[in-house]
Amino acid sequence: MTSLRLWLVGLAGTITCLTSAAQDGCSHDTGGTCRFLPCKSWRKAWCDHGRCRCTSGQCSVGGFCSALAASVLRSRAPATALRTTTTTTTTCGHGTQPSIAGCIPVCSHHMPCNGEAECTVGYDLEHCNTQVAGAITAEACRVKCAQGFVGTPKAACFQAGGRFIFSGCVRPKCSAHQSSASAYDLHLCNTTSRKISEPECTVTCSQNSTAVSQPTASCVADGGSFQFSGCHPRCVAPYKALAPGYSLEGCDSRSGPILASSCQVACAPGYNTYFSRYGTARAACSAAGALFNLSGCDYNQCEARATVGYNLTACGSTSKLSSAMRPLLEAPDCNVSCAEGYIGHPSAHCQSNFAYFEFSGCEPNDLI
Repeated sequence: MTSLRLWLVGLAGTITCLTSAAQDGCSHDTGGTCRFLPCKSWRKAWCDHGRCRCTSGQCSVGGFCSALAASVLRSRAPATALRTTTTTTTTCGHGTQPSIAGCIPVCSHHMPCNGEAECTVGYDLEHCNTQVAGAITAEACRVKCAQGFVGTPKAACFQAGGRFIFSGCVRPKCSAHQSSASAYDLHLCNTTSRKISEPECTVTCSQNSTAVSQPTASCVADGGSFQFSGCHPRCVAPYKALAPGYSLEGCDSRSGPILASSCQVACAPGYNTYFSRYGTARAACSAAGALFNLSGCDYNQCEARATVGYNLTACGSTSKLSSAMRPLLEAPDCNVSCAEGYIGHPSAHCQSNFAYFEFSGCEPNDLI
């Protein structure tokens, strides 16, 4: 008889709880079972016919029994589902903001920003403007890395009503190689033992170099190489024997190395710029204190035609640049000799590109 009474009391409690659940407009079932083990204490639930359920006035949210969630759901429920017409709201404390999960903290910047991109070093807070909208949650702060920084930015709000803590953005680090930067002095940009960031790398112009602007070192990609600017190397003109195809009168470096812009070169007689990549003769200085690299001038190409007193048998078209329409070749490839009855030291001259060879040096035997 006693067991029957206890069973009836439990049944009445179950009916009362289910009625409250319907009135609350929320679920009381935590999803847990208690057939063999009691409901865990952290669920704040009781065992009802093998299921863990929340008590009256509480709702189940993610397996937890929460009075806050119940009050929020009650405030959103239709009036017909409420036990009274009074709406219950949750009031969060200072520096917090209500959400479905409860009161969460909100934060602001550690300094005035007003939407400017780099109000915090390393971070772009244009879309995390608390000076206009007021304190916001970490999720609402869409922070980005500022220009010159790399990484995965993150805004954290640990203290309600406090300041955001930003992390994840760092300056990229690079290495410097003297072999590719001869115009720069890298003593204050030493990356022998480790890669460094831009503020750690100070460069000046090296000997035989001239500063055309403020020398700078830029680290564009993390783990890459520094890119230098501001210094131009100075070089010296080669000896005439080393550059027979060029006229170096406008490239006087007898007093010391000069800039490439001060070295004006032209093609010597017998040479032309027809095949030049730049359309003109050019002097380039690739390493400070070195010789200028000259380019743009090639031998003239001419056609050999029969000339009295000269044997042109060995003056054939052997040049790789010869035209299929005309047997053009360069002067060194025209091995002319004196014809029978003539004597001397013959030579071939190609004065104009794509013209005819001019021969000299052979005289009739009877004139000697």
